[in-house]
Amino acid sequence: MSESLEGLLEKIQEEGLQKADDEKQKILSAAKLEAEKIITDAKNKAEKEIKEADKKAEQLKKQADSALRQASRDVLISLKKNILNELKKTVSFEVQESMKDNLSDIITEMVKAFADSDFETDGVEVLLSDKDKKNLENLMKYKFKKELSNGLTLKVAPEIDAGIKIGTDNSDLKFDITDKAVTEIICAFLNPRIVEYVK
Repeated sequence: MSESLEGLLEKIQEEGLQKADDEKQKILSAAKLEAEKIITDAKNKAEKEIKEADKKAEQLKKQADSALRQASRDVLISLKKNILNELKKTVSFEVQESMKDNLSDIITEMVKAFADSDFETDGVEVLLSDKDKKNLENLMKYKFKKELSNGLTLKVAPEIDAGIKIGTDNSDLKFDITDKAVTEIICAFLNPRIVEYVK
């Protein structure tokens, strides 16, 4: 009887050990599967985050490139504008200075051109600044005594800083030889060349 009890106890013990071993294997397998799942999930999450980070980095790079291109265009536009403004100031100053020294010669040549032309007119009208009119009046009376008696008139035009507008007295059309007009003509000629040079 003690042998059969002993055998029974051994059998129970073996079955218990086998059951414990089976349970242990199940737990280990489940833990291994869970660990593999955690690792796979972590890898997938890491890959997804890397892809998103790469995508975001690419978007930021594109935005930065676009911003840089825009800033470059803005700087170039500003540079062109500043250069053209400086050119206009310089040309305007030089034209005004030249006109101060040559105004009576300009008027002389224009009056001669009108006298030699086929314009039907009783006289020639010269529009100029108040300051230039005062400076030239005595000279003009002396130099153009004949023309003044035949209808050459000098009139002040407040919009003129330097230079003249000249035409027949019976027409509103005038040749514009003011500093502004001459500056515009010179700048219209030079601007495309300056812009091309800046490019």
